[in-house]
Amino acid sequence: MFPRIVRQQPRRIVEALGFTGRRTGIPARPSPFRPVLEALDARTLPSVNPIIGDVFYIEMENHNLTQPGTVPSPAQLLNNPAAPYLNSLMTPGNPNAAQTSYASNYYNVLFNNPSVSIHPSEPNYVWQEAGLAGPLNDADPFPSNIVNAPNLSALLQGAGISWKSYQEDIDLVPNSGSVNQPGASSLTSAVAPQDQWTVPLKSFSGTSPDYTNPYYGAHQYNFAAKHDGSLFFTATNGGNDFSPSNPEAKYYAPLQQLQTDLNNNTVARYSLITPNQFNDMHSSLNTDFVYNGTTWTHNTDQQAIAIGDHFLSQIVPTIMASQAYKNNGVIVIWFDETENGNTTSFTIPEIIISPLAKGNAFNSTLTYTHSSDLKTMQELFGVSAPGGGFLGDANTPGTNDLSDMFVPGVFAPSSVGGRVVKNSGRDDQPSGGITIVLTGINNANEAVTLTTTTAADGSYSFSGLLPGTYSVTVQGVKKDVGIGSITLGVGETPDHEDFSLLGPDSQQ
Repeated sequence: MFPRIVRQQPRRIVEALGFTGRRTGIPARPSPFRPVLEALDARTLPSVNPIIGDVFYIEMENHNLTQPGTVPSPAQLLNNPAAPYLNSLMTPGNPNAAQTSYASNYYNVLFNNPSVSIHPSEPNYVWQEAGLAGPLNDADPFPSNIVNAPNLSALLQGAGISWKSYQEDIDLVPNSGSVNQPGASSLTSAVAPQDQWTVPLKSFSGTSPDYTNPYYGAHQYNFAAKHDGSLFFTATNGGNDFSPSNPEAKYYAPLQQLQTDLNNNTVARYSLITPNQFNDMHSSLNTDFVYNGTTWTHNTDQQAIAIGDHFLSQIVPTIMASQAYKNNGVIVIWFDETENGNTTSFTIPEIIISPLAKGNAFNSTLTYTHSSDLKTMQELFGVSAPGGGFLGDANTPGTNDLSDMFVPGVFAPSSVGGRVVKNSGRDDQPSGGITIVLTGINNANEAVTLTTTTAADGSYSFSGLLPGTYSVTVQGVKKDVGIGSITLGVGETPDHEDFSLLGPDSQQ
């Protein structure tokens, strides 16, 4: 009955931790695993991935990672002196890259169909939500740019999975007009009371002496509705309703709220962070900008890059310092579209930052598009398109998810389980209420300690595990026979790792 009897006494130490893995020599980090679902198969929708924590998308604009040398502007980001932080995340050995992976073959959607051009920005943000383009323009949602299709945020909402869109420059007090509909040059830096927040359905921009941006220090502001895909779907915009009573208003917040939510560990499971059109590399300022001791001239593309890179250098460490990130969170730096070409000669930056990333600027050379992100989010959160499968183009066979950028096992969690019985030499009797402890180190170099209690039939289970070597022990007993250590591979689910309590009075 007991296929692997390797010990006679309960042990409280991890055995045989000499597995071959990454980051050798680095002290193990405590693992903050979330509660897990039993018998989970991460590839079968719907099931929430039990390993990955909260996800943060930072939405950036209008620059290629690489492009042909014949394209002078806008400049590519790889090796660009105006983007030192972004490049540090893609440089092996750089401390900023310790927990990063990036894609070197991320292309514009439908790059392999030369008859179709998915531009400008807005259809790419819609694609991020639904796997299809919607109107090929940058107009506000109303009156005529609503997309009648299921979208990711709506699927999350319907499944009871929290999401939030943090938009820079929204929900601020204006000197004239109303919240998110400010009068000309009237915006201030003061955040409006939360009961005045609305769904930001209309773009606005300007310059106001009462507004100072906390990142670039100038008085210009620029919110663009076109850079938030969820605004174009009725299920997540609440209709043409600018009032605070719009039922979807609670899903939209000013960027200032992100720090509060991080401090309180109350961020949503899925967060979209959209800088204004200066901090996202879309536009440059009317004034010069100093970054890392260099003055970047106003109204130039290089200044736009420097402003956006500076924003990333501030917001990414802020998120990484939070408990939400440390709990196996994921930051995705995402860019909307290629510039000046849709072929494989033009690549888009895509960077994953996570304790679960392969790390050290791992370069994933698989082919990706925005459909890859959409497929990945549906897998992680276990939400299917109506009728099953993935949304839009994400359901196209051959679409790669982003799993190659994570340590093995994140997208195919392992588990271990078995039974505890009393063995008096006669009948094996199930033993409920027994404390079982799993300890070990996984392939993300995390120290894992999990505790459970056997059910009435003596069964126990630990799921949502990464590959690694673990020890399973029975607590509070005098003597037992069972497994000592077990090495789990990707997606392994052994369920007969049993224990026998020896003697009729083996329980203390």
